[in-house]
Amino acid sequence: MISSGKRRFWIATHEEWIRPSLKSEFFSFMGDIFKNSNCKLVCCTNKRLKQNQNIQYIPLAQSGRLWKEAHVILTFAPPSTSMKEIHCKSLLQGVPVITDDEGDHSYYINHLYTGYIVDLKKWRQNLLSAVDMMVKEPSAWLTMRANAKRMGKIYWGKCDGED
Repeated sequence: MISSGKRRFWIATHEEWIRPSLKSEFFSFMGDIFKNSNCKLVCCTNKRLKQNQNIQYIPLAQSGRLWKEAHVILTFAPPSTSMKEIHCKSLLQGVPVITDDEGDHSYYINHLYTGYIVDLKKWRQNLLSAVDMMVKEPSAWLTMRANAKRMGKIYWGKCDGED
């Protein structure tokens, strides 16, 4: 279990950012580790899913909230799915990213600098470590946030499709 004290900590994801082979186990795991904490996983989806005390499902039409309210964006998409656009937007908004080490997912995310790279062979242990560190060490999360914004501007200046 992770305790964030009185501080609310949101991790945001999207139904398409979690590979199908992990979805069920992933959401169950996240619900368990956030039990009795101020941490919450927010997932964008248009599917009707049973609400969980620690997992909030919001309609895709409200996905803009992810970058306004999330402390971290989480992506574990299939290796064939590029996360460049999502990671670009996250970095430019100063939102650290927790992602896996497959495909292009870790290309723009610097481990412990702009986010956390999870070894999928040990995803539960790595994910727990990542969230625990960001929640219990707010200064580490704030540093990642500043680094994310800085690196986003260095890499892109602005995202594709951003005015």
